[in-house]
Amino acid sequence: MTAFSKKLMQILETRFGVGPEFSDHLAPLLERFGSRQPSAEECEELLVNLASAYQASRMAGLQSIHEVSVLVGQVETEVKKMDEALKVLGVCIERLRQQMKVPSRPHVLH
Repeated sequence: MTAFSKKLMQILETRFGVGPEFSDHLAPLLERFGSRQPSAEECEELLVNLASAYQASRMAGLQSIHEVSVLVGQVETEVKKMDEALKVLGVCIERLRQQMKVPSRPHVLH
């Protein structure tokens, strides 16, 4: 990796907060860009656009996390409903069991 692309990656991290998990994948692009000997304005434009792409990717990740969180909340609600339904069924079964017990003395048939 050239010093130029390392410098761009450093600027991305310090100025725009772009982490290495994103900028490491940009190394080949930055190498090719540096070989063109771009102007300062072109470098600035590239850095701003890469930072925007990074922020957009992070927002997409946050949206996915939010969606999963909502789904987990819905599953939790349904599990609570199932728990309540099982408690009610347990009470009903216990009542049935009590009513079906054989009496301790035989019935008189006269």
